Amino acid sequence: MSDMSWKFRRQPLYLRVREDLIRRIQSGEYEVDHMIPSQKDLAELYQVSDITIRKAIELLCNDGYLYRIQGKGTFMAKRRINRVLNHMSFAEEMRSRGLEVESRVITLDVLKDRRVARELKILPTRDIVKIERLRLVDDKALAFETSYFPANL
Repeated sequence: MSDMSWKFRRQPLYLRVREDLIRRIQSGEYEVDHMIPSQKDLAELYQVSDITIRKAIELLCNDGYLYRIQGKGTFMAKRRINRVLNHMSFAEEMRSRGLEVESRVITLDVLKDRRVARELKILPTRDIVKIERLRLVDDKALAFETSYFPANL
């Protein structure tokens, strides 16, 4: 980091270091299960104290970006997907993170079900569509979803 202007923003240094490390992680600079630079090397890179680096790394470990092995070092963790409730669809949110998303319809049925109709607040005689989908992110199964909705929608 030749341009150290990032150090002068109104945010604690450890949070700015954390943000930059996340950017490096997301860009693929560090590989899964490979050791990241030592705290000493990171302190030199960012021109901050060891304590600042330790705090940033602790947050990254808590967030699931990194993990530590006692006596060995700190390593890049497998990418974990944490969703925060927002107004983006699952696919939009994953694509915004640079991930490839796919949905596979497993089952598509039209049925009548009193319990589901009650939950949907419709008459029990109305048709209900049931869709079961497998959600994949970067070709890995992430979720199996079952959705019900009134057939007239």
